[in-house]
Amino acid sequence: MIAAIANPQPAATAPSTWQLVFVSLAVVILLLEIIHGWRLGLVRQLVRVIAIIVAYSGGFFAAGATVPLLRSHLKLPDPILAVVGGAILAFILFAAINLIGAFLFKKTAQQPSSVIRLIWGITGALLGILLGAFTLWLTFTGIRMVGSIAEARLDTPNPPGISARPNETIDPSASVSPPNPFMTMLADMKSSLEGGHVGDAVRAVDPLPPTLYRDLEKAGEVAANVENAERFLSFPGAREISEHPKVVALRNDRQVMELIASGQVFELMKNQRMIDALNDPSLQARIKTFDLERALDYALEKR
Repeated sequence: MIAAIANPQPAATAPSTWQLVFVSLAVVILLLEIIHGWRLGLVRQLVRVIAIIVAYSGGFFAAGATVPLLRSHLKLPDPILAVVGGAILAFILFAAINLIGAFLFKKTAQQPSSVIRLIWGITGALLGILLGAFTLWLTFTGIRMVGSIAEARLDTPNPPGISARPNETIDPSASVSPPNPFMTMLADMKSSLEGGHVGDAVRAVDPLPPTLYRDLEKAGEVAANVENAERFLSFPGAREISEHPKVVALRNDRQVMELIASGQVFELMKNQRMIDALNDPSLQARIKTFDLERALDYALEKR
C-alpha cells in the first residue's frame, strides 16, 4: 500500500479525483503518525498499541454490560445501545491507558542521551507507520463497505410499475428521479479507491474476505429492486421473521412506514414499536439463525 501511495496511478488513467484525495489523505496521516511517533518514542508508542488492543477488546466483549446503564439515558433498542456503549467504553479505556502512559514514561526529547533519543525516535516513528496504516485500513474498509451497497443500489434497475398501486397507470414519459447524490458519491469513492495501483494495493493488504464485499453488494441489489426484495422475503427464514408479531406490528404502523420512506433512521430507532421488536428475544433468535447469504442468493436467482 505504501508503494502505491508513493507512486499513484497517472491522472490520465485514474478512475476519478477521489483517488487523489485518498492518496493525499494517506500521505498526510502517515507523515503525522511518523512525526508523532518520533516525539512519543518507543515505550509510549507501545502503550498506544496496547491501548488500542484493550479498547477494541473491551468495547467488543463488554458492550453488553453497558446496556443497563444507558437504558435510562437513551431511548434506543438494546442492540444499538450495545454499540454505543461499546464505543464509549473503548474510548474511555483508550484515553485512560494513554494518560497513564504519559505519566509513567518519558518522551523522546526527555531521554538522557542522544543515542537513546535516536533509538527512541526511530522506533517510535516505525510504530507510527504501523498505526497510520491501521487507521488507513479502517478508513478504506469502511468506504469499500458502504460503497459496495451504494454501487449495487445505483446499478440495480427497478422495473417500472412494479411498485405502483393496483389499477394505477404509469406514465412512460414521466421523468425518472435522479439518483441519490450521497449514494452516487459513496459509489464514486469506492470505485476510485479500488481502481489502478492503489486499488491493487488496498485489495492485497485487506485481510477481510472478498465475499464480505460481495454479500454487501448483494444486499444493495436486493434493497434496490422490489422484485428482489419480495423474493428475499419469500425465503423460508425471512418469511418466518416477516411474520413475527412484532414485525407485523411494525408493518401496520403508519408512522414507522413514513419514517422508513423518509429515511429518518435515528427517529425510527427511537420508535417504541421498533425498540420492542429489536429487543424481543424470540425475534433475535430467529435473526441469529437466519442464513443471510442463502437468502440473498435466492433473491437474486435468475428466473
